[in-house]
Amino acid sequence: MTYTATLLSWARGLMLLALLTALASCSTNDASPASAEAAADGKGGSLARFTVLDNTLYVVDNSSLRVFSLTDPTAPARGAVVPLTFGVETIYPRPPYLFLGTQRGMYIFDASTPAAPQQLAFYQHVVSCDPVVVDDQYAYVTLRAGRTCGGGPNQLQVIDLTNLRAPRLARTYAMERPLGLGIDSNLLFVCDNNQLKVFDAGATPQLTLRQTFSVTLADVIPHRGLLLGTGPGGLYQYRYQGGQLTPLSRLPITPTP
Repeated sequence: MTYTATLLSWARGLMLLALLTALASCSTNDASPASAEAAADGKGGSLARFTVLDNTLYVVDNSSLRVFSLTDPTAPARGAVVPLTFGVETIYPRPPYLFLGTQRGMYIFDASTPAAPQQLAFYQHVVSCDPVVVDDQYAYVTLRAGRTCGGGPNQLQVIDLTNLRAPRLARTYAMERPLGLGIDSNLLFVCDNNQLKVFDAGATPQLTLRQTFSVTLADVIPHRGLLLGTGPGGLYQYRYQGGQLTPLSRLPITPTP
């Protein structure tokens, strides 16, 4: 297994624990309306392959979006299967929309009718691995080159969503080898080649690097002032308040073989 694959395995294996910890933690005054709204449905990292909106579970596999009704939580019901292009990797919600990261671009779906999500747009980029997170106006996409990700550049793209049917590239930032990322209010967190980078996103698409931490993380979940990060070192907790990120703890976790 490659180093990157190991990191991704860590991230996906620990996201459930991170979610439970985040939901159980105390909130702070830094909570944004967007994060509170997301928490009402589901909260996951940028590498997540499933999400929940309005009593509906959405799951992506390599080439499709699958819908399951949770109206009766004891008996989830299979719904529509939406065929997509090859290389679907991640799914991120911004109610009532779904943003799907693929190796060739980003899908935008309108899930206003939960059982029948409708494609609004497809934003295309070079072949590359592609986690995505979204705030009220912009999508943030990390592109990573590698053996399974194509030969594209390592970069962070900021995409203007003013017109959801016609997303456009607003700004590009060079990265070393980015993985997961997270956004809450005016702070953007990016896992980039053994570093956690904290950007001020108050003037997006202009981003200002505010802090850098030497830590190997695959993905992060920011939630109401608490940032949870996962990597081979375990589960990391940080507190962000007043625009600053402060380390809190690390919980070593040994994955099951």
